[in-house]
Amino acid sequence: MIERKNIIKILGERVNVYHSAVITCYNFDPIFFESVYLPTLRRLGITNVVVLTDASMYDQLLSDASYSCHQVKMNGYQLVRKENHYGGVFHSKVIMLFGMDEAALIVGSGNITFSGMSNNEEVWNAFHAKGESSPNFAILKRGWEYVKSLISSSSSLVQLQMEWIEEQCDWINSETDDDEILMESGETAMLLYNDSEDTIMNRLVETIGDAEVEEITVVAPFYDTRGDAIKCLKDVFDPEEFHCVMDLSRQSAPYELIKKNEGVEFYSYTDKQSPLHAKIIEIHASNDTWLLSGSANIGNMALGTNKRSFNDEACILVHSDERKEYIRELGLEEKFEPLFNDDLKKIVPPKRDDTPSSNRQVTLMSCENKEEKLHLTISTEGITCTLQVKDSDLEVVQEVELVTAHTMEIDIESESDAHLVVLTQDEETISNYCLVVSEVNVESCNPDPKRRKLSSLLDDSGLMDNISHILGFIEFDDGSKTVNLRVSAKEKRKKTDDESESINREQYDDLKDGSRLNLSMHSGVRILSFLQGILFKTETDEEASEDDLFDLQKENEGNDDVQSVLVDQESKEQSEAEEAKKLRNDVFSYLVKMTDYLYAKAEDESIQEEGSKSMPVNGGGHLPKLIGKAGLNESSSFAVAATIVSFLMQNHGKSVIKVNEVRDKFYECACMFFVVYGQHFTHEQDTNKKRKVHDMLKDATTMLYVSLCYFSFRNEEYELILTVLNSFDVWKKEPDTLDEIIISFREKLAILESETIDNKTYAVINHLYEIYKVGTPIRELSRYDEEIYLYRQGYGFIYAYDVAMETESWKFTYFHPRYANITYSLRGMTKYKGYKQSELV
Repeated sequence: MIERKNIIKILGERVNVYHSAVITCYNFDPIFFESVYLPTLRRLGITNVVVLTDASMYDQLLSDASYSCHQVKMNGYQLVRKENHYGGVFHSKVIMLFGMDEAALIVGSGNITFSGMSNNEEVWNAFHAKGESSPNFAILKRGWEYVKSLISSSSSLVQLQMEWIEEQCDWINSETDDDEILMESGETAMLLYNDSEDTIMNRLVETIGDAEVEEITVVAPFYDTRGDAIKCLKDVFDPEEFHCVMDLSRQSAPYELIKKNEGVEFYSYTDKQSPLHAKIIEIHASNDTWLLSGSANIGNMALGTNKRSFNDEACILVHSDERKEYIRELGLEEKFEPLFNDDLKKIVPPKRDDTPSSNRQVTLMSCENKEEKLHLTISTEGITCTLQVKDSDLEVVQEVELVTAHTMEIDIESESDAHLVVLTQDEETISNYCLVVSEVNVESCNPDPKRRKLSSLLDDSGLMDNISHILGFIEFDDGSKTVNLRVSAKEKRKKTDDESESINREQYDDLKDGSRLNLSMHSGVRILSFLQGILFKTETDEEASEDDLFDLQKENEGNDDVQSVLVDQESKEQSEAEEAKKLRNDVFSYLVKMTDYLYAKAEDESIQEEGSKSMPVNGGGHLPKLIGKAGLNESSSFAVAATIVSFLMQNHGKSVIKVNEVRDKFYECACMFFVVYGQHFTHEQDTNKKRKVHDMLKDATTMLYVSLCYFSFRNEEYELILTVLNSFDVWKKEPDTLDEIIISFREKLAILESETIDNKTYAVINHLYEIYKVGTPIRELSRYDEEIYLYRQGYGFIYAYDVAMETESWKFTYFHPRYANITYSLRGMTKYKGYKQSELV
């Protein structure tokens, strides 16, 4: 399909067909892209976006004095500085869209600017393929190979975005020997581009071969001044007629050929409202027509006529085995007027612009912000200079003295907003400015269908319908299990065009992200934020309370309207009971699932250390110590557990059935979480990831206390005390943090103001805190100590009961979450570290 219309319209209206886009251009306008183009991609469901633009235009954009007014936000996309390595510029204009089952290739003449997308006279070629069996697959495959080759020297994060495309559009890597496609019209089409192996001109000559060319028409806004490209076309094909269309307002023309006026008919493009930017070569033979259109102007560098120095360009060559007037069919011919001798004499070259040369000594090729470091790629080694890091306000936030190397890592100070970097000497700029590609920004672009489906669920207002599905996205482990996505995505690919079809859990598990960026999902973090936003959102309840309705009934006996209100209230209560039952089952199922995971994790030998003699097990040996370390998935999954329990009880506490079953499973889950991870909580905060984990563990602990307060507490229920004491103990290295957690716990309960809060449980948690912060005492065993809470290094607190003196040795039975009812003799020991039951309740 060859089109002149707005490229935005060519993208279409079909939603959630594509997930990724790779766009190449010479000139880039961030204001237009971020306000018009990117929202269009977002509306279509495209999240993973990479834009490549010419290095010189990139540098010019960032060094412009007005950059603060047209700043590149890179919110949801990456802008890549692309060098041309053959003495020219990066000039191709390609758009590729990728979906799980479909892909599109658009090749044309327009830049990513307002003019290029809507105002200029442009020409676009668009192709669509649905799987490797599509008739258009070969040209899509060549397009993919082309854009992938452009990214091969880019930064690791941008390459990762390309890997995501391969993972979620695996069929694009299927093999094909074809270079051209046969369209429904009977015409053929192929993609031509300049690279180290071939050029557009060479491929054009090979394709046309020995055909007797009768006529050539070239249409372009820019020409080389000597007309060498036109001379080459004339020499190779020897046409009887040669037509050249120019937009003289561009001040570009083959001036030497115009002066000689030999064998070429010249035309002027006359539409002043839509400047000419289309690039076309139409070639007629006796029974054939070829149309070359795309990014290449009519110049040596554009077409690659000398095979050594050339631009990066991309074009589509369409062939018809009958004579066709493509330019006329596109409606362009009516905008051409012939130029006669008198007109041609008036065309003179513009004055040369002698712009002073730059004092640049070195090129910053890329900069990434990942793992708390700036990763730089630099063109030149051995230059002593200063690296300036600027934030989004263009203020210098960090300066580092260095000697350049091709690849460098620089520690980032605090959580600075690193937006741009530049190298200076004696306060003079000696490099280009370079945008910082952020790991966090790239993470947000991941097109994994699980992430996209989760986003749609979180955006849906029907929480009750979605909660079980939402909880299904939680990952309990930050392990490095890798799934072969290219196989699984193909096996599990949807076989329907139904855009609203849900993706089941098994399919998501198969599609779990196994790429280098292991934290790209963070589903637990997103779900936690979502749930807490709902739980702590303060709203005015305008509905009548039960007491209000009762009073109204007494005052209005026999009133039909009142009876109707009471019936509605009864119906509402019945509906609420059903909702409560459904939510309760979803929450309980989640708690069971997480608890089972924690028990299985406790048996993982990779997190076990040699046990203590004071912790025997039946059958001999000692209970291994656990050294599990909670990451973002582990910590957020427990925080979600505590939050959904709060959500359930806050909204449906009076209607929840078998509430003690929920309580006991929540106790068990919490106990096991601190058993598995409690001895190695993350206290360091020297990296962004560690800070995130640390904050998540604080949230999890806070929400634990909030949730516990919805349940009644009896003195014999040791699980509550054991859970709370062990949650205190994990923060023993950070007493100030524990203070903050308790303050936050109290504040959250004040916000909730729930009638279902158990005041006794609230009092017990606060009482335990006051006792614990004084310090855990060492005391003598006594026959009066029937129940105690022992502290064991590497295990935490343990509940011991039936304490008694037997044959000159203290003996007791103790409970640990990993097993129960182990009888143990202290054999001569008379002291213990811990608390008496009587002082804790």
